[in-house]
Amino acid sequence: MRIKIAALQTTLLFLLVLSPLTQAKDIFIGVTQQAPDMAGMERPENGLSKEEVSQQYGPPQEMTDPVGNPPISRWTYQNYSVYFENNTVLHAVLRHIRTDNNDE
Repeated sequence: MRIKIAALQTTLLFLLVLSPLTQAKDIFIGVTQQAPDMAGMERPENGLSKEEVSQQYGPPQEMTDPVGNPPISRWTYQNYSVYFENNTVLHAVLRHIRTDNNDE
């Protein structure tokens, strides 16, 4: 019985000591905070149709097929992506463009 209690106490002590080390904090940084010079970039507004986006911004570099219900698709432009529900713009968001500073 004493061995079980000692083992339980050791386990609890071990968990209490290590629990602060196992916690992590998520940090979210929006793309506009990463690239404030691009925050004011003109992008398609919510509610535009695919035809209107194509007329105003030209053809996308890439188009993904619709997925899910309702169907969501994405058009990718150089600096932003446009998300559509059916034929209507939901969001146009800046793309994260990775820059490597290591030119070794």
